[in-house]
Amino acid sequence: STNGTITSIDGKYAISNLNENDSLRFSYVGFNNQVIKVGKQTIINVVLLESASALEEVQVVAFQTQKKNSVIGSINTVNPTELKIAPTNLTNALAGKIAGVISYQRSGEPGQDNAEFFIRGVSTFGGRATPLILLDDVEIATGDLDNIPAETIESFSILKDASATAIYGARGANGVMLITTKKGQENSKTRINITLENSFNKPMNFPEFVDGATWMEMYNEAELTRNKSIRQGRYSRQQIEGTRYGLNPYVYPDVNWGDLIFKDFATNQRANINMQGGGSKVTYYMGIQANHDTGLLDVPSTYSFDSNIN
Repeated sequence: STNGTITSIDGKYAISNLNENDSLRFSYVGFNNQVIKVGKQTIINVVLLESASALEEVQVVAFQTQKKNSVIGSINTVNPTELKIAPTNLTNALAGKIAGVISYQRSGEPGQDNAEFFIRGVSTFGGRATPLILLDDVEIATGDLDNIPAETIESFSILKDASATAIYGARGANGVMLITTKKGQENSKTRINITLENSFNKPMNFPEFVDGATWMEMYNEAELTRNKSIRQGRYSRQQIEGTRYGLNPYVYPDVNWGDLIFKDFATNQRANINMQGGGSKVTYYMGIQANHDTGLLDVPSTYSFDSNIN
């Protein structure tokens, strides 16, 4: 029947609508099932025995699972909690987490900062070089991978060598990435998880520029060194000193364009909410995420047009 219940954290349970001919089946992951006839008992205490086969660690291999100690191929599994970092997309979170995965980012544009990655280098030249990515056994593109929240992932595995990817044929030549999403649990209460995140982006290795007077002196020095026939550099002493002491900002401008154009940092926000649960016949997992990325351009609030990326 569909009549069932789950125990509390200390193992207590209650179940009603039973008769003497009914039997109760007790089950738990990693333990052998037990079936006990109710009879005239009103309290039934059960100690489940461990199942050796269920407790052995398994590894997802293509369309099946296999004992980890019998896997000869090179396979890496990542704990989904390690992928919960400040970047708003998943491909950036892969960097430095998996041996053999090379990840790099070409752009820092907000909303488009997805990284490209290879598994054990580039195996295919002139054709597709990205690995085969399977989400719940359905192929997806790298761009789709960026839209998956880390909170939604149940398991994340990378198949790296020929023995591990052989079942996929030529499609697995550049490695295979297997992602399994979370699912609902039978006979469990609804669980609601909320993640709110605020992160800061700061330019790294930004060049430091000299002031205007020093730049003009260095320009004159370079010009005189390269061309011995001239006696005076491009900038006069009056221009240099006027710039150094700021005598007239319109005649002798000295602008630090780095400070004027860019902010010290930009703020990004991410919110994720998901629900998980189920009954005896239906399980469910639902999630939604919102990202807000801003750019580093420092546009004054008095301007009518905002050229910053938002």
